[in-house]
Amino acid sequence: MPFFNLIYADRDGQIMYKFDGRQPIRPKGSYEDWSKILPGNTSSTLWTRTLTWSQLPRVIDPPGGFVSNSNEAPWFCTAPQIIFPKQYPSYLSPNSTSFRPQSGSLFLQSKVRLSLEDVITAKESTHMLFADRVLPDLIAAAKLSRDPTALRAADILQSWNHNSDAEDVGAILFEAWYKNYISNPDSPKSTSWGPKYPAFRVEWSDSLPFTTPMGLASSNHSVDSLIKAAHQLEKEFGRLDISFGTMNRVVLVGHDPTFKNTSPLTNLPASGSGDPFGGLRCIYYFQAPVPNENWAYSGDGYVQVVKFTPTSTKAQVLLTYGNASRPNSTYIADQLPFFQKKELRAAYRYRSEVSTHTVKREQY
Repeated sequence: MPFFNLIYADRDGQIMYKFDGRQPIRPKGSYEDWSKILPGNTSSTLWTRTLTWSQLPRVIDPPGGFVSNSNEAPWFCTAPQIIFPKQYPSYLSPNSTSFRPQSGSLFLQSKVRLSLEDVITAKESTHMLFADRVLPDLIAAAKLSRDPTALRAADILQSWNHNSDAEDVGAILFEAWYKNYISNPDSPKSTSWGPKYPAFRVEWSDSLPFTTPMGLASSNHSVDSLIKAAHQLEKEFGRLDISFGTMNRVVLVGHDPTFKNTSPLTNLPASGSGDPFGGLRCIYYFQAPVPNENWAYSGDGYVQVVKFTPTSTKAQVLLTYGNASRPNSTYIADQLPFFQKKELRAAYRYRSEVSTHTVKREQY
C-alpha cells in the first residue's frame, strides 16, 4: 500500500503508532511541492526507492499513554509530542492537525485512565469543536451588527449546545453559515489550513496544536454569510429552529434480484457530522433527490473497540449500514438500531460464543 496509518496495541499494554506505507524517497522539495500534479516528461520526478521502516515516523509506548490518528499527519499522534517534522524529510507530510483529530486527542488527554464506556461515549460524540472555536466571535459580531436576521440567527446559535444529534437545533444553521462563507470568493480564508476554512483570528500553530485555531478574522464577511444562511433556511423550511435530524437522514434500501430496482427500508433521523466540523461520530451526507433532505453515505461505516486483559480479549463492533445486500436479506438494516442508540454489538470471537448465537448451519 502506498500510504496508511498503523496503530498497534496488545494485552501486555504495549502500543505503537506508525506512519506507514511505501513512501517514496524524493530528491528534495516540500510536501506541497510533491502534492501537485507533476510533469511526467522528466526523470527528475521519478522515484525508484522507498523509505525503510527506521526512516518513517513512529511512536512506541509514549509517556502520554496513548496513540491516535484520524487520517492525518503523524506529528501529533500523542501528547506530549514525541516526533517532529524537522526529524524527517520535508516532503513526507504536511505539518497540521484539524478539528476532528484535535477532538480525539483532547478526549484522550482528559483523564489519566479511561473505561471502555468512556471510549465508546467519546467515539459517539457529535460535538463540533469547530463551533467551540468560532461561535463566540460570530455571535458577538452578529449582535453588534443589529441586523434583525443576524440577531435571530445569533439567538439560535447562542442557545445551541454545539452538538449534531438528531434533536439538536443550531447545527443546521452553523453548517449553512460555513458553506456560505467558504463559497464566497471574497471572504478571507485561513492562511494555515487553506481555503476550506475561514480566516481565523488566531491561526493554527504547531506550538499550540490542540487549542488553535481560534476566532474569526473577518466579522463583516462572517455576519454577511450568517444572514444569507438564515434567509436560505427560512425560504426552505419557513423557520431557523430546525433540528439536525429533520434535514439529515439515514436511508437504506433493498434490491430486487436484478439489482435494478430499489425499495426503501429505513428513513431515520441522523446524528453526527463530517469534517471540517470536528465530531468524532463522523457522518458525511449528500443532497438527496428529494427536497430539503441530505442522506448519509460515508463516515462511520465500521466501528470497533477492543479491550485487552491478561487472559482474554473482548470486542464490540458495528457495521453501521449492514453487511448484506442480497435481495430480501434480513441483515441489511439490522445493525442500524444500535447506531441510532449510539451502541455497539458484541463481537463473537470464541467458538462457544459463535455456537450460542448460530442461526443457521450449512454443510457442504
